[in-house]
Amino acid sequence: MGKKSIRLVEDTESLRILLREFLEMNYYIVYEASGYREGIEHLKNHIDLVITDHSLPDGDGFDMIKAIRNVKPTLPVIMMTGKGDEHVAIKALRCKVADYIKKPLQLAYLKTRLTELLGG
Repeated sequence: MGKKSIRLVEDTESLRILLREFLEMNYYIVYEASGYREGIEHLKNHIDLVITDHSLPDGDGFDMIKAIRNVKPTLPVIMMTGKGDEHVAIKALRCKVADYIKKPLQLAYLKTRLTELLGG
């Protein structure tokens, strides 16, 4: 079985680098993006899962989910947020995200969820 690919959309460079390194150490192929426009590029290419931040400089995670659902309706999406807003969590669940994770991220939890969602 080949490596699974993840589209990582996070505007905070230090967190994006940390997550990319963590994901690569766990044998995932990572395609990075720092915002919405960059994040939706190449969605027609093979991607197994998207991890997106809720707040992006040129859109938000819900814009990202809508764009993804138009191209790949069943692609798993994990939304990250630094906000503990219940309204955002409910909206994310209604958008059928695979998971909604608050920052600061617990990498052990993320690894478990990725294994559950992608196998391995």
